[in-house]
Amino acid sequence: MTDGVQASGAANRSLAEARAHLERLQDDLDLRDALLLSLAHDLRASIAAIAGASATLRSRAGDGSTGSLLDVIDEAAAAVQIVISNLFDVERLRHGSLAVVPQPTDVPGLLARSVETAGLADTVTIEAQPGTCDLDAGLTERILWNLLTNASIHAPPRTPITLCASVEDDCVLIHVEDEGPGIPEAEREAVFEPFHQGASSGQGSGVGLYLVRQLARAQGGDAWIGERPGGGTAVHVRLPC
Repeated sequence: MTDGVQASGAANRSLAEARAHLERLQDDLDLRDALLLSLAHDLRASIAAIAGASATLRSRAGDGSTGSLLDVIDEAAAAVQIVISNLFDVERLRHGSLAVVPQPTDVPGLLARSVETAGLADTVTIEAQPGTCDLDAGLTERILWNLLTNASIHAPPRTPITLCASVEDDCVLIHVEDEGPGIPEAEREAVFEPFHQGASSGQGSGVGLYLVRQLARAQGGDAWIGERPGGGTAVHVRLPC
């Protein structure tokens, strides 16, 4: 009788383990499907901008208006490259194979490049103290790009955005603040989950803030959302250097 009970218990445990394994596999498949859908969503807008600008450029060749169109092409192409990098970063994070290579980095210069890459030079004010920090510049630029584009997507057009950075002791502190609708306190942790779409979301893939926190933690730092006097959103990132 005892042997039969033990055998039954072992069979139940095996069944439970098999079911848990299948659920993990399904979760992985669901994550991949969601990632592909979000990638297609983000790439579609950028590729459409590239195609439209290229077609217009061909039709206006030689009329002196090509410069601004080339800027559109450059900005859209840079955005596509960042989105694709995000895709690979998610995969590397999931498999624990993301390499972090810190190098001496000019912090104000990094902020300026990130704003240009995001195509937000007209709406972002940079407040950065001069300083050099040992950072993985590529990963940090993707953190900044995601923060800036997230702020621009979830706020009304041309809403002012402030990008601040300061090097203090052994870390660099980065703050991105906007005057948009803000994030309710109850949602401030949930927005860092992959593919989370908040109540005010209408655009975006839902991986931006997830990657911000994970890329910060991969470098030994962290990211969080705090209060902003007067409303809006303030996202803070701390990176060791």
